[in-house]
Amino acid sequence: MSMLFDKSVMLLIALALYFFQVTNNYFIVSVLGATITSGLLSYLEDYRLKTVIFIIYLIVCVEIPVFLFFLPLITYDFMIFQIKWLCFFSLLPLISTKADGNITINFVIAALLAVAYLLRFRTVSVEKMKRDYFEFQYQAKEISMQLADKNKSLLEKQDYEVNLATLNERNRIARDIHDNVGHILSRSILQVGALLATCRDEGTKEYLKSLKGTLDEAMNSVRNSVHDLHEDSIDLQMEIQKLI
Repeated sequence: MSMLFDKSVMLLIALALYFFQVTNNYFIVSVLGATITSGLLSYLEDYRLKTVIFIIYLIVCVEIPVFLFFLPLITYDFMIFQIKWLCFFSLLPLISTKADGNITINFVIAALLAVAYLLRFRTVSVEKMKRDYFEFQYQAKEISMQLADKNKSLLEKQDYEVNLATLNERNRIARDIHDNVGHILSRSILQVGALLATCRDEGTKEYLKSLKGTLDEAMNSVRNSVHDLHEDSIDLQMEIQKLI
């Protein structure tokens, strides 16, 4: 869109100069020829074909000087081109002996060539900045998405580590209860049982039986607690993965 605006400005300036200088009845031929040539140069992508068209137009300018008025418009497509020195050929019709003898017009056209170069340079720079900006935006968005995914993965891993640590702690507590409190209660039950076997006093036996019942109840409670803790401390999915 910027290039179209630049070429429209160049065309209007060329038409203004052209209408003030040319008075013959065939001025429309050069206007149409220059407009069609400019459109072809904008449409074509093969730079070799564009170069051939440009050289043909330069030859026409040498033979028919009125086409010089539209030379900046045609040369605009060759500013900052693959063959950068090609645009300097646009000066040849201006210094040709067959060109219009009006030196002032030739200087004006040369100045317009410089303006065409500045316009093209500005447009190319702005478009490059836009491309770089959109590319930077895309990369920033992509990096943001990657960081979000990585952050989510880290949070999931953190939750997994916390859950695993909790399960390991429950397993340790269950093991400590089983190894320490469970063994003490078992030993106490055996000792009370031995006392019941050797005791002759009925009153004392009743107390010992009550004590043994209490110890048995405590042992059952410890067994249930250890069972529940150990059951909760196992991650079935993780254990199956270990087996696999």
